[in-house]
Amino acid sequence: MKKFLSVFFLISMLWALVVPTYATQPPIDDIETMREYLRDQCVPESFLDTVSDDMIRSLYQDLYFGGETVEKYSINFGQLNNQPMQSSTLAGAIPQSDFVLKCLVTKRTTGGNVYFGVRVTYEWLDDNKLSQCKNPFWRLNQDGIIVDWDHAYLGYVTGTFSYQGYAYNPLAETRFAYGERIIAPTKASQGALGVMFDLYRDAFMYLSGEMSLKLQAKSTAIGSGITNINAEYAHAPFATSGLSMTIGKVFTINFTGSYKSMATSQSVYL
Repeated sequence: MKKFLSVFFLISMLWALVVPTYATQPPIDDIETMREYLRDQCVPESFLDTVSDDMIRSLYQDLYFGGETVEKYSINFGQLNNQPMQSSTLAGAIPQSDFVLKCLVTKRTTGGNVYFGVRVTYEWLDDNKLSQCKNPFWRLNQDGIIVDWDHAYLGYVTGTFSYQGYAYNPLAETRFAYGERIIAPTKASQGALGVMFDLYRDAFMYLSGEMSLKLQAKSTAIGSGITNINAEYAHAPFATSGLSMTIGKVFTINFTGSYKSMATSQSVYL
C-alpha cells in the first residue's frame, strides 16, 4: 500500500509540473492566439494584420520556440534611407498610393552564434474595390525582389529561403496563395539573393507576397557594430521592360531593364 501511495504521489507531482507548461502554451493551430503572443513580443500590428497564416505560424515558431526577438521593422512607401529612389534604369518610382513594402528583422543569439530572420512583404493598394482593374495594371511580366547585405559581416543560411504570392478577391473577401511556393532564389551571391515571380493575371484581384530568409553573422563580425540589410522590389510596367537580375562585381545582385522600384534599408546590431 505504501509503495502504491508513493508511486501515486510521484505521478501527481510530475503531472503538476507538466500541466502548467501545456496550459500556457498557445495551441499551434490557433492563429489568433499566436497573433496575440506575437503582439506581446512587439511584432507591429501593421505587420500582423496583413500577412498570411503561414507567416504567422513561421514567426510564432521562431519567437516562441526559437527564442528570436524583434530587431527592426519598417514600412516604406517609395523611399530608401529616407531619400527618393533615383536611378537611370527606373521607369519611375512606384507611386506611394499604389504599393507598400514592409520588412521585419528578428534576431537570435545561441551558442555564440548570431542569426537574423528577414521577412519582406508587399501589397499592391487600390481604394476602388469595385474597379475591374486593380494595381498593378500590367501583370504579364515577372516582378522581382532582391535582399542584400554586407558579405564581410553576414552570410545566407542555406535552405532558409521562401517566397509565396497571394491574391485577394474583394467581393468574396477571400485571400489565396497562387503558384507554387518558391524555395530557391533565382539569383544568389555572397552578399545578396533575389527572386523573380509571376503575378496573378486576373486584374480584379489585389496582389501581395511574402519572402523570408535567414542570415548568420560571421564569427569575426559578432559584436563589431551595425550593418545594413536592404530589400528592393522591382515592377515591370510594360511588355518591353526587360526586367531581369544580374550578379554584380562586388558580391551583389542588381535589377536590369526599365522598371519601377521601391526599397527599404534596416540597420541591425551584430
